[in-house]
Amino acid sequence: MVFLCAGSGLPETTASDNQAQQEINGCEIDAGVVLSGQITSYCLPLSRIGIASSREIESLDSSCECVKPTLVRYSDTRATVADGLLLEFVAEDNASESEPGPMPLAVDVKLMLNSNESRTFTLNFLHAPLLDQGEL
Repeated sequence: MVFLCAGSGLPETTASDNQAQQEINGCEIDAGVVLSGQITSYCLPLSRIGIASSREIESLDSSCECVKPTLVRYSDTRATVADGLLLEFVAEDNASESEPGPMPLAVDVKLMLNSNESRTFTLNFLHAPLLDQGEL
């Protein structure tokens, strides 16, 4: 996954709340390729989008039904617990389509914080059909 953010990157802890919100709202996350008809998910550490804890988040929303955001806790490499945002790509049924083609998509994910502020980032990915699967 690649993170592209406005400004000089994610805000440091000394940045004002207003500045932090503006920089995070400019973030774009490149989620790579999502294969049609396959269940795919990515876990994004909340710290990467400037949020210290899932307790700060009141609600989550996605601009497309194809991406379902959920808050999770996981064990990171330092054997500590971390909070993350699990982005699940919903597998769709392409039975009605004869031959679906690749399509670049951008989905906005909005987080409403307990402080009545919102943070939005864009998830970019290529939605593509699986043409062949086998051993390499």
